[in-house]
Amino acid sequence: MSENLVVNGNNSLAKGTVIYEKGQPLQSVGLILKGRVVLEGDGIRTTLGSGNFLGMYDAMRGKHSFTSVALDDCVIYGLPIRGQKQACLLLDEKPQYRGLLVTSVNFFLQDIVRVYTKMKQESEKVAKFVEESYRQYLQLSEQSGLVPETIAALEDLLTKKEQKQSLPEGLNYFLQCCHIPVEAQKNYYGANAYVAKDYFERQCSVLPQMLEMCRNTTELLKRYFRIMVMDEKNLFSLVGRMALGVKRAGQNDSKLSQMLDQILDYINDTETILIENAGEDMHLNRQRMEETYFALLSDDTGSLEAFEQSDLQILEHSLEQILDYAPIHGRLA
Repeated sequence: MSENLVVNGNNSLAKGTVIYEKGQPLQSVGLILKGRVVLEGDGIRTTLGSGNFLGMYDAMRGKHSFTSVALDDCVIYGLPIRGQKQACLLLDEKPQYRGLLVTSVNFFLQDIVRVYTKMKQESEKVAKFVEESYRQYLQLSEQSGLVPETIAALEDLLTKKEQKQSLPEGLNYFLQCCHIPVEAQKNYYGANAYVAKDYFERQCSVLPQMLEMCRNTTELLKRYFRIMVMDEKNLFSLVGRMALGVKRAGQNDSKLSQMLDQILDYINDTETILIENAGEDMHLNRQRMEETYFALLSDDTGSLEAFEQSDLQILEHSLEQILDYAPIHGRLA
C-alpha cells in the first residue's frame, strides 16, 4: 500500500515506505529533500537522491511508471500534480522548480540509459554463452555415443533474430546536456517558462520508449536465465546428467564438469544482475540446484535420481514460464 503524501508540505517517511506504486493514478508528485528512493518498474531498478522529483515525468500519461520505495528515512515534499495541466502551471508559477526539474530529468534519463546499456551487454553475453554451451553439449553427446536432449525454448530463440533497438530520436540531446555544469542548466531552463515546458514535454515523450527498451532487454535476459536453470529442459540439468552418465561409463567427464562450473557462474552472475539492475527476483530453487551439483561432485549413486527429481519439480511452474515467454514472441523477427 502506497503512502498518501501531504501536498504543499513535507512528509517524513521511514525507510521501506512505499511512496508510489507502478500503475497508480497520478494524484501527487514528490520532491526528495532528504534521503534516497529506489525506483523499480519495466525491467529497471535505479536510485534517486535529494533534488530529484518522483512521478513528475509521468505527468503526461497520468499514472506512475515506477514503484518508489524509501531506501533511507526520507523527507519528501508533496506537490499537487495530477497531469500535464498542473505540471505546466507549476512551471509557469514557480521559477525555482523549472531549472531543477528539467536538469534532474536529464540525469534521470542518463541513468536509465546506463541501466539499459548494462542489461543489453549482459543479455548479449549470456546469450552467447548459453548458445555456445548448448552446441558444445550436443557435440559432446554425439562424441560420447549418447542421444542428446534438446532445449525447445533455446531452439526457438536460435531460429529467430532479435530486433535491433535504437535509442529514441532526440535522446542524445538530453544526454549531452548532462555534460553542461548543473548550475548553468538550472539557470538557463529556469529563466523562461516556455522553454522549460517545451523541453520537459520532450523529455517525457522519450521516457516511455526507453522503458519499453528496458523491458524487452530484461525479458530476454530472464528467458536465457530460465533456459540455463529453471525450464523443464534446462542447460544445467542436461549437462549435469550427461556428465554423470559419462562418468559412470568410465569416460572422461572433465569437459562436462568444466561446463557445469561455468553454467553455475553464469547463473549466479545473471541472478545478481537481474535483482540489482531490474529488480527481478527469479525465485530460483538454489538448494535443489546445489544439492544436485554436489551430489555429482561426490559421485553419489543417487545423483541421477536427484537430477530427474529436479526436472519434475520444475514442471510445477511450467505454465507460468510459458505465460512469461508470451510477450517476447511479438518482439522477435
